[in-house]
Parts: sequence; C-alpha cells; structure tokens
Amino acid sequence: MNPLEEEELQKQFPILLGWMEVIESHSDALFLFDEHFSCIYANRAAVSFLREVGECRRSWNLCDSAQNQPEPFSFWLQKTQQVFRRGRRAQYICEWQHGGERKALKTEWIPVRNSEKNVLAVILLCRDITEFRKLQEQLAEQENKYKELYNQSPIGLYRTRVSDGKLLECNKALADLLGYGSVEDCKERHYSVQYYVQPQQRQILLERLQKEKKITDFEIQVRREDGKIIWVEITADLHPDEGYIEGVMREITAAKILTETEKKILELVMKGKSSRQIAKEMFRSVRTIEDHRAHIMHKLNAHNLVELAAIARSLKK
Repeated sequence: MNPLEEEELQKQFPILLGWMEVIESHSDALFLFDEHFSCIYANRAAVSFLREVGECRRSWNLCDSAQNQPEPFSFWLQKTQQVFRRGRRAQYICEWQHGGERKALKTEWIPVRNSEKNVLAVILLCRDITEFRKLQEQLAEQENKYKELYNQSPIGLYRTRVSDGKLLECNKALADLLGYGSVEDCKERHYSVQYYVQPQQRQILLERLQKEKKITDFEIQVRREDGKIIWVEITADLHPDEGYIEGVMREITAAKILTETEKKILELVMKGKSSRQIAKEMFRSVRTIEDHRAHIMHKLNAHNLVELAAIARSLKK
C-alpha cells in the first residue's frame, strides 16, 4: 500500500478524525482509495484480508490487482470507478472462488468529498458473510424439507386467525378433507366460523384454549365446501401473541355414526373382501351384508370405494 501517516491522513480526511481507534479495532475491513485507485489506508481487518488472498504489498493499487487476480478485485475496481464518477454510495454482495471455497463479501462504497463537494476518495467496507450465507442456505434447505413434510403429511394441518377464523396456512390433506381442489383455494376461501355446523362450538373451543392453551380430541361437526357434513377431531394450540391457532384436524365421521357391526364390515371391505367372504366370516347372509354395505355408503355419503376408503381411514387411531 501507499499508507499516509496518521496525522496526514486525518488532515486530508477529517472524516476519520477521532475514529481511528474504532476503525482499527473493527472486524469489517476498511479501505480508502484515492482517485488513482491506490489504497492509502487499510485497517487491521483489511490488511488481514489482503494477506489471506496474497495481495498485501507495500504499494497496492486496485488496477494492478484487477489484472493479476481478477476476483474479486476486478469487480471492486469497476464499482470504485463508478462511485468516483457518479458520486453515489453503492452496496453489493461480492462472491468469488478462493482456495477451493466460494467466498462471499458484503461490500459498500462510500464517496468522501472535499469542501467543494468533489469526490476526493472512496471508502470500501467489506464484511465476510461466507459463514452467514452457509447458515442461510442450511436454514433454507431445512425449511424446504419441513414444508415438504408439512404438505405431504396424511393428517390435516392448519393455522387459523383467532379473530375471525380465517385459514392462514394448511396442507393438502386438510384441503382434501374440507373439499377444496387445492391448498391455495382452501386458504383463500375458508373461514372456520362459517363452516361449523354449530357455530357456538367455536366459542367453546376458544374459551378452552384461553384456559388450557392446548386441547386434544375436541370433536365437532363441520360443513365441507360441497355441503357435506362430517365429524372431525381437533388438536389445537393457541398462540395469543401472534393471534392464531395452530393444530391438527382428523376426520372421525365413520367412528361417530357407524354401529360396531358396520365398522367391522367396513374394515373387511377395505381389506378387499367380497360380500360373500364377509358373510361367511361374520355368519350372516350375503343379503344382510349387502344391506349393511348400502347403509354404510349412505351414512358416510360415499359414492364409490375411493371415497369410502378415504373416510374409512378415520377409523384408525
């Protein structure tokens, strides 16, 4: 570098007056470039950075380094030239390959003006954010995995607003349970207040949550988007500071309205057994089993075996 003596430096750049001790001890690298792109000052962190990349010389100029070692100095030179020319601050994330590792620096250029408002020099501040970026990437990866697990869960997961029951978040299982074609459609249109068969049940739910903060096995009837009424079991947590309720919803229609005999027949149907096989196993006539199957389909409002299978899953704890 071409370092100026501290007294001369502070005389030419009074902006540094009284701040030298702070600047020298700061973890951010600070460079001061003149109009010829020579470094006339670098704090300890800046000197350490230059040593790390093999560019610490007594006389250091951005133009030379940009030719010898383009990354990151070619970018630095380009932006320093722009700040001298335009006189405006600039901020960028600078990335480059060094020692087999991708490095990242948060960089900021600050013009230093004289009394005539002309740009006399440019300060370059650098902060190594490589580890921070790695943490960000790890967090993003974990968040994506969580979202994938959330969306693929076979159990209905939801978050509703306390004030009006507006659905804020849900997964596909809940959208399917409530009869919507997609998660987006469900989130846009669903208000739990409007779909309670007995609206007073929500007030009971809220009062219990206020006292207990968390409730399990809360059974209610809700109306699906297609008008069909089903029984569901709710487990919920209240988050009063955030203003929402978060929980799990599982259909229990079959368990609530079928007789024990009908539950047994439904279980055997789901195992793929024919009416004749069920009749033999339960010591009933085939006609009786057929009647039971018809009653089951009617009670559960199922139009085919696919719909029946979806409802039958509610029998399994």
